[in-house]
Amino acid sequence: MAEVFLRFKAHYGFQITFCNPYAGHEKGNVDYKVGYMRLNLFVPLPTVTDVQAFNRELLDRCEADWQREHYKKGEAISRLFEQDKKTFLYLPKTSFATCRYTREKTDGNGKFLIDGKHFYSSSPEWAGRELVVRIGAHTVEPFAPNGEPISAHIRMFGKQRTDSVYVKTTLSRLLQSPRAWRNSLIRKALPERLREEMDGLERAELKEVLQTMHDLSGRYDFDTALQAMEQAAKLGALEQCQ
Repeated sequence: MAEVFLRFKAHYGFQITFCNPYAGHEKGNVDYKVGYMRLNLFVPLPTVTDVQAFNRELLDRCEADWQREHYKKGEAISRLFEQDKKTFLYLPKTSFATCRYTREKTDGNGKFLIDGKHFYSSSPEWAGRELVVRIGAHTVEPFAPNGEPISAHIRMFGKQRTDSVYVKTTLSRLLQSPRAWRNSLIRKALPERLREEMDGLERAELKEVLQTMHDLSGRYDFDTALQAMEQAAKLGALEQCQ
């Protein structure tokens, strides 16, 4: 994390003054503020099912808290902050990427391993290659040598093994080789009715339906594409779904 902090410092151009070790009196005000936030925003202990949604809610609550009066200066904290902003340095035009970069070797299927338990797909043509991977708090992205992202995944956590598949590249691969349909992870993720309908298609028909799934996923998203195609399967019009 020291490397990320140094990049953060360089990006925004601020100076660092460290406190002395074992000298808590030098940062008592900071400790008090931490205690204030803990008592007012995290008691009772919240249950979080979506970290990003919780963080957005937390930011709104913090901004609302700025409307209270400063304990010493007798003015709203939000107004004092606006005064402080007049002396700030200008911010860079681009925001800071809070992430770390690693080099990871892909396996024969173009997948790579992060955090010891979690596999992510790049693309089959990148099998057996070393890729630069950007790891953020919520996302994992492998990059091609030209700097273009190959795929994008929600970052997984926990001790259980996970296998994250990027739908766009997987569908593109299936369009090139529909015979791989039976063993694909996308097939396993489909609703039962839709999976059975697609299993019964001839190769040419299956390729057309996969193309539709690919197009709808790009136009909307994968879940929306599945909902539309599942409804079409129920109506017996899967091959006419566009």
